[in-house]
Amino acid sequence: MVKESKLLEEYLKSVANQNENSAKTYRVRLLNFQKYLASLGTDGIDEVIAKLRSGELNPYALCADFASYIIKQGRAPYYQSQIMKTTKNLLVFNDVEISDHKFRLKVRLKKVVRRKKLGLSIDDVREIINGCRGDMRLFTYVMFLAATGCRAAEALHLKNRDLHLDDKQPYVFILGENTKTGEDRTVYLTDELVKTLRAYLQWKYRERRTKYDHDANKRYHEKFVPDQSKDDLLFQPYHHTGVEPTAIKNLYADLSVKLVRVLERLGMADREEHNSRRHKITFHSFRRFVKTTISDLGYSDFSEFFIGHAGSSYWTKPEHEKVQLFQKIQPYITFLDIEKLEAHGADQKTRLDQLQADLQKEREERTKLYARLYKEGIIKKE
Repeated sequence: MVKESKLLEEYLKSVANQNENSAKTYRVRLLNFQKYLASLGTDGIDEVIAKLRSGELNPYALCADFASYIIKQGRAPYYQSQIMKTTKNLLVFNDVEISDHKFRLKVRLKKVVRRKKLGLSIDDVREIINGCRGDMRLFTYVMFLAATGCRAAEALHLKNRDLHLDDKQPYVFILGENTKTGEDRTVYLTDELVKTLRAYLQWKYRERRTKYDHDANKRYHEKFVPDQSKDDLLFQPYHHTGVEPTAIKNLYADLSVKLVRVLERLGMADREEHNSRRHKITFHSFRRFVKTTISDLGYSDFSEFFIGHAGSSYWTKPEHEKVQLFQKIQPYITFLDIEKLEAHGADQKTRLDQLQADLQKEREERTKLYARLYKEGIIKKE
């Protein structure tokens, strides 16, 4: 039986002051530590911490034994390291003296092996987006990720008010509370994505014919047009009651299941060799695609800024320079806008033709120069 812990709750409360989601994650991790202590049939967390403070217990020996416990549980190496890190933080928070150097030497875990991730080509992305056409919400969400490189959760936290589709350079504003770096950021939108978002909003708030009365537990037909609130979550389904659930993890799970169905239909639902629970293609794959695409164009620093990595030098660049760079990479993250793609292709062909013409002219001028030099005897033929 897992004992309640006052010290654990104080630690989680401190974490929640900074980030509530982190506190929930830490609670799940530390449940492993509670179960470990329960398996020993001895003290709970509070009693163990008291003994660690007094020197009655050795913190390194305890943590090393706990490490062996979670390894036997079959946890993935990365998750093992996260459990141990959170457990150590709990102990240090409660004034248990632990040296980082000694901890690394005495508490050993299986080494985390970093696997290579499947890279998506633009044809792969285009095929997946086309495969989502039957579901307007999924179609828009996947295109949004593929054209912005946003993290999946960042996109799910967006509200209607965060869209700025009528600006000269359309963009979406992401609150720092919803970013991994804790900083507000602006993400530019391609012309294709702007059109898709407009169509999606028109579809989401279209005229409806069916209502459901929860009090009477009865469904009836009546025409109505949903109210479009600025505080509505962008990718949350509309509910005729006007009340929308706010559980982002549930929304993520719903869209993930739908994406897997699309991938299965396309024959692209392979799972990772060393982790059969995880698919090779996930929502995060589109983020990697955007980063790689922009970097391959020679704009590595801009790619860091665009997908929201911390420490990018482009945070200090003037806005007009950022927009100019975005306009250069826009054709490479446009997927289904045929007119745009054809125009880009024509522009590239014109540039190639001009380059070839310049090279031909240079060759002709060089030939004339050599002929004149031969005639004047300045150079001799071999």
